[in-house]
Amino acid sequence: ERVVPETYTLTPPADSGMDAADLAAVSAIAKQRGMTNEEAQAELEFTAQRLATQRETFNTRLQAHPEVGGDKLAIAQANANKFLDRMLPADDPDGAELRAVLQKGGFNNYAPLVKLLARAGAAMGEDRPPSTGGPPSERRSLADRLFPGGS
Repeated sequence: ERVVPETYTLTPPADSGMDAADLAAVSAIAKQRGMTNEEAQAELEFTAQRLATQRETFNTRLQAHPEVGGDKLAIAQANANKFLDRMLPADDPDGAELRAVLQKGGFNNYAPLVKLLARAGAAMGEDRPPSTGGPPSERRSLADRLFPGGS
């Protein structure tokens, strides 16, 4: 006899990175489709395997990427993290959520995204005003530089 439980008892595969939200999503799909607990568990395992395959694919492509892969990867990741840390730090709830979602799906190794974030992080280093020379006490205001001896 086919038994569709009121609530599902699901166990995520080890090292899948799946959390309570994933379990709830699979449970909702299982309930809608009238799955047994065993079928729902199989669906969860299939979803975990699909995510693992996606993470591996993204990582392989990133390693081979001409701009941000191989021996350029460490610098690209440092620049990408610099940008993320500045714009949406890990201690911000949204920053923590973003990092968790990127990691779960492997998008932290998705070459186009790494490339975008790395370029943004590198550009941040270029966003400094030109030095006016000398210590701050000797620097002149913009008005004094544009209109010397002004007033």
